[in-house]
Amino acid sequence: MVEIGQMFVSHLIDAIFGNLKESALQDIKSIWGFGEELDKLESTVTIIEGVVEDAEEKQVSSKAVRKWLGKLKNIAYDADDLLDDVGTCVDVPSSNKQETEVLYKRGIARKIREIRERFDVIANEGRYLNLEKRDGGRPLQRETSSLVNESDVIGRQVEKEKIIQLLGSDDDELSVLPIVGMGGLGKTTLAQFVYNNERALVESASGSKCDLSYLDAAQHHLEEKLNGQKFLIVLDDVWGENQIHSWDSLRAPFGVGAKGSKIIVTTRDEGVARMMGAIPLQQLKGLSNNDCWELFTRSAGISNAHAKLEEIGRQIMKKCKRLPLAVKTLGGILSSKRNDVLVRQWMAAGFIQPKDIGGEIFDDLLLKSFFQYYTQLSGTSFYVMNDLMHDLAESISGDEYFRMEDGTSRTIPEMARHFSRIGDKEGSMSLEALNKFKRLRTLLLIDLASIDKLILNDAVMELRCLCILDLSITNLVNLRHIDVDSSPSGWQLMHSICFPGIGKLTSLQTLPAFKVCKESGCQIGELKNMRNIKGGIRISGLKNVQNIEAAKEANLKDKKYLDELVMEWNRYDNSEDGMVNDETVLEGLQPHANLKKLLINLYGGVSFPSWIGHLFNLTSIAFEYCRKCKRLLPPDSHLPYLRELTLKNCPKLEAFPEANLLPALTMLRISECEKLRALPMLPSLFQLELEWCGEKLLCSSVPNLTSLSILTIRGFESLRSLPHGLLKPLTTLQRLQISQCDDLKCWSTEDWLQDLPSLQHLEIYSCRNLESLANGEGAKWRGGLPITLKTLEISFCSNLKFMPTQLENLTCLKELRISNCDQLYSLFPDDENNDYGLPTTLEKLEILYCHKLEEQCREGGQDWPKIQHVPHIVIR
Repeated sequence: MVEIGQMFVSHLIDAIFGNLKESALQDIKSIWGFGEELDKLESTVTIIEGVVEDAEEKQVSSKAVRKWLGKLKNIAYDADDLLDDVGTCVDVPSSNKQETEVLYKRGIARKIREIRERFDVIANEGRYLNLEKRDGGRPLQRETSSLVNESDVIGRQVEKEKIIQLLGSDDDELSVLPIVGMGGLGKTTLAQFVYNNERALVESASGSKCDLSYLDAAQHHLEEKLNGQKFLIVLDDVWGENQIHSWDSLRAPFGVGAKGSKIIVTTRDEGVARMMGAIPLQQLKGLSNNDCWELFTRSAGISNAHAKLEEIGRQIMKKCKRLPLAVKTLGGILSSKRNDVLVRQWMAAGFIQPKDIGGEIFDDLLLKSFFQYYTQLSGTSFYVMNDLMHDLAESISGDEYFRMEDGTSRTIPEMARHFSRIGDKEGSMSLEALNKFKRLRTLLLIDLASIDKLILNDAVMELRCLCILDLSITNLVNLRHIDVDSSPSGWQLMHSICFPGIGKLTSLQTLPAFKVCKESGCQIGELKNMRNIKGGIRISGLKNVQNIEAAKEANLKDKKYLDELVMEWNRYDNSEDGMVNDETVLEGLQPHANLKKLLINLYGGVSFPSWIGHLFNLTSIAFEYCRKCKRLLPPDSHLPYLRELTLKNCPKLEAFPEANLLPALTMLRISECEKLRALPMLPSLFQLELEWCGEKLLCSSVPNLTSLSILTIRGFESLRSLPHGLLKPLTTLQRLQISQCDDLKCWSTEDWLQDLPSLQHLEIYSCRNLESLANGEGAKWRGGLPITLKTLEISFCSNLKFMPTQLENLTCLKELRISNCDQLYSLFPDDENNDYGLPTTLEKLEILYCHKLEEQCREGGQDWPKIQHVPHIVIR
């Protein structure tokens, strides 16, 4: 059978062309330097766009064209995926962001060039297929049938009889009967015969298509058909009040008809009706309230409504302003959920844009029996596809669409873009196998009723082209486990999905994430009966919880097996009402006392409920983006086992809890807490990270934390040098990281680093104005670095010119890594002393993206004799 599914790629080409014109992409072109390659790509796509419509028509009779379209479609998919990727590449997540960004840009530029070259090849091949360029697409004509099911028409009896009475008069002259009213009133339904141009009139009159291209010929043809005949012509949806000359020309052939001939005109514009010489207007009004209610219930499929529901429904009808179209549309929305899901999938796949158009397309396919409405014996109703239609669709789709059914073990085609799995007899299901199919755009899991474990892992998150993900899991009554492979991407996947009706799965023991929505079946109360939930759960969308009573419906206090809990409000509400509601909702979300880890994110309250200070088993707690919070823990708190505390973006936090409330604290992270001025002495603290806070917090707190082994200082942008005596008391410090301190130019004026007897690892990252690692002008014999140092890493210090002197005396040094330091010329001082070198203990030397230094250190360079003894050297 001919695979006509090679197919229709014009919608893909249109999508690519649209993407190239997107304003966001235009900005990225200039910022990231993709402009030239993207412009070339646009030029090639323009050439192909001109001939693709002709190719789609010729593919049925030409195998060569069909093959060419298949190649083009694969390239078009890859191009569309790439442009989506480019459009979202402004923010590149990475701990080493600058380095990753450079590599990412290079990779994207290379991929754009490869796609453009593939398009060039396919464009050249197309020249040998005699494809014709077309200036525009096929014209779209608005057309309705003269047929109407009278039983579907509600109301309008009075208007109908009045028009019939007027049509019955045998006037000597041709009469024009107007139906005037705003859109949606049912003007076309009254007339029910429409065509919007002169040629269409002939086609309807003769019952055959009009092939005449000129008005004069068409009018003579029409005159022949109407001569001596009594006729009724309907001109639907007429526009153009100022087109009186066009009307005079159009009506000329109608004068040859018999006495009593009539023209019905439907229009929104009263001026149009008067311009056409119409007899007294039929001004159409809205339906009566009773007619509106009858139309609504019929459209919605409601036979008998409860009195209260009818009252609500009639109130809704008032909002429709008695417009039949509005009433029918609203009823249709309530009658169908399944088609709405399908329309959303069409939109996600890029087949259509406006949702209302999708609804019209679905209704049209339903009328043509492409889809059929089916009701089971149980009363459940849904839409199905006719068997013949399904077989045809399968043959057309080729390898692009792939369905795996229960018990089958077919190999997934390499070119598959849309994948569905229906039924599964195995006890567990993993999506790991999808790792090989990174081009997938659709993933549907359907009717997996026997599954008791669903594993969502990195395989799904690696599907960067995925547009549609449907995990219909709420019918899996035996499901006990939903795993995310403990990866950040898996968490992201679960965090973004809402599973309506998930509360039915009372056997669940693991549920990594639950997204609260306002819609029925997705509210916080769905968690009420999930008493067996174990491990951790992330509850997001808490802004959608209305009050404390709704929060208590989650029954978190009864979930004794829960170890880890993340509470997330998703968006920050700066209003007073938002603050009060957040506080009351959090009060109602009290978990069981067995909880060990707690994270609260985007909370808008000023303080936290008292229950937080009495979760005696807590080992870790984090407060992130709690921007109104002033106080963390109540004074009577007691958290004897708390080891980790994170405070991130709490700009109004002024006081840290007393040390006696946190006797076991070993790890403390503080970021973007500008008003926090001091920390108490925390005798058990092992690791401290300070980021983007005030210098007062740094200077007043660090010297008192003498038990520290790991210290990170990041984002102190106005820090010009490290304060005198800041680190000297830290005799147990083993690892020090200083990063993103843009104003830091040099160390302090004394050799304080050499007084850190336990320091083994030093990392300096993204201090862009740092010029020297020597202490002032006269560095001592070890350049201020302690002899205990094992690793030294310096990255993205673009103004660094001088390394510490006498590195050869760092006899414990094992690894030295320098990257993206463009101004660094040499590892050694430029003076007459030629005894400088690297220690014999050094095992690994890496020099990355330091152009000046690379030349010195490569074999044959000036510094090569001093470094060639290092066993492992990487220079690039």
